[in-house]
Amino acid sequence: MSENQVILDEQLEKLDDGLKVLSKNLRLACSSLRSICVDNTVFLEGFVNFRRKVLKYAFVYSKVIFPYIKEMASEIQNYMENYAVLSFEEFRDDINFLAEDISEKRKLFVTTLAFHVAIQEDFEREKNEADNILKKLENETPLSIERLMKLVESLIMSIQHFVNALKSIAQSFITLEDELKNIIDHYERENDYSNYYNKCRGKAKSIIDNCLVFFYEIPNCEADLAAITFSNNDDY
Repeated sequence: MSENQVILDEQLEKLDDGLKVLSKNLRLACSSLRSICVDNTVFLEGFVNFRRKVLKYAFVYSKVIFPYIKEMASEIQNYMENYAVLSFEEFRDDINFLAEDISEKRKLFVTTLAFHVAIQEDFEREKNEADNILKKLENETPLSIERLMKLVESLIMSIQHFVNALKSIAQSFITLEDELKNIIDHYERENDYSNYYNKCRGKAKSIIDNCLVFFYEIPNCEADLAAITFSNNDDY
């Protein structure tokens, strides 16, 4: 097996696996976010301030960033559907269009990843503050605090897993673009065309199915975000 074949296999597998992790952890993050933001059982000033910060992140994610992740998943599905429906001859005829199409998606992937990395970094900075606040509360109402601690930990971990999966997906998709351009730019041998086509076609159904699983989770995530009340007095 050539080096290019190994690269394609690895990147398609990473793309497929990344979508699975993405779906699971987006659902966990939105659920935890909702629970933290609507929990009014703790009134300690430190936690109230922490929750206010979380609300701001939730607002920005809901209104600005969330649409990007939905568009990204849709673009992955659309791209892989080409390999599910096109014959090899059609792929050869349309290869320049496919290269242009995947190149246009690159900016979306880079932008989406940048937004999520920024959110992850912000939450990591807040983690120590959250831990200190919750430790102060441990002796007050143990059951409520234990639940809050688990929610905060779940939120932070799910965001970390989500962003790591997103990085993997973005890097894999960019590699697919680079490999396709390399074939065109260097007018590689016929078997290089067929290798790229066959590898993508072989993983197309699984990747498309995982995109559909992701979209299946979207209504639940949107419901979680919609349940969060944002104050008009806060500067988001």
